[in-house]
Amino acid sequence: MLVAIMAKPIVVTEPIARPLEEVWAVVADLESQPRWMTDALEVRVTTGKPYGVGTKAIVPTKIAGFRVEDRMTVTEWEEGRRIAVRHKGAVTGIADIALEPQGDQLTLVVWTENLELPWGRFGDFLMQIFRPILRRQFAADLRRLRRVVQSG
Repeated sequence: MLVAIMAKPIVVTEPIARPLEEVWAVVADLESQPRWMTDALEVRVTTGKPYGVGTKAIVPTKIAGFRVEDRMTVTEWEEGRRIAVRHKGAVTGIADIALEPQGDQLTLVVWTENLELPWGRFGDFLMQIFRPILRRQFAADLRRLRRVVQSG
């Protein structure tokens, strides 16, 4: 279950015209996520395979012109359906990517981010400025995910 950190989470969705299993294979391959998450410069899994609850990764990230190191821990893993991670670093929070089958050949991807910047009220103010930028970035990432999955 997501913990509400930010008053308004960022939620983006993308329908992908492929079976859930094909979408899951790309989403669940953590180390290849930079193929479709352009803000993730790389994903270095530090706990080995198989992936699941407790998997840890270091993700150098560049978003909105800033480079930060994101330390992620998988907090939920529902095989074939959902991955949730906790972000720790300059930006903290929880991310959740859920796959919803819409029939045999269509999968809806729902990506929710609850993020928080440090610095109290000033951080809250900055997050409101960055929120639309982040939303556009995450939506573009899901469009890239669709292209990666559909290209096989």
